[in-house]
Amino acid sequence: MTNRQRQAELISATLTCLRNEGYKGLSIRKIADTAQVSVGLINHHFGSLEKLVSVAYESMAGDILASLKQMSESGHDDADKRIALFIEESFNPSLLDPDLLNAWIVFWGMTRYSPEIDKTHSLTYAKYLEFISALLTDVWNKEPRGECDIRLASISFSSLLDGLWVESCLNSNVFKADDAIAICNAWVKAFRGGMFA
Repeated sequence: MTNRQRQAELISATLTCLRNEGYKGLSIRKIADTAQVSVGLINHHFGSLEKLVSVAYESMAGDILASLKQMSESGHDDADKRIALFIEESFNPSLLDPDLLNAWIVFWGMTRYSPEIDKTHSLTYAKYLEFISALLTDVWNKEPRGECDIRLASISFSSLLDGLWVESCLNSNVFKADDAIAICNAWVKAFRGGMFA
């Protein structure tokens, strides 16, 4: 097995532990057992648990963003269609997973105490915000109009998506994905109307 394959195996084991057990899964021993390797291999490939968790965070966030991009880009040149597809994919049943929320909670919680993970959070959030900004810019520029504060709009939309996603994961019996999609579409309609102009 190559180094890259072994690292991918350890990243996958880390995500499995965090998804299944949350903070309880944050253990070199548990991750090593899940990957069926010795504890020493984690240190050999990553140097520390903190570094492994940071890389796992970047991997998971990158995969989700790639999926969102792929789905939205199937809307081709229609800005409204692209953002509608992005919203639908954001609340895809595969993403509305309480186990996935377990992993995110670990990552978010560690940003306060780990410079390594905080750096990864900043990097992945910047990439996500950049993509949202591009979507919103295309929607705004579809019709001739004045200036818009795309930065504030992007932060607002990102925060709305995050909050609705958490609520959907926590209360799926009461708060449905269709509700979240409807709220996001209403936000986009208000954005088109000049909410950040």
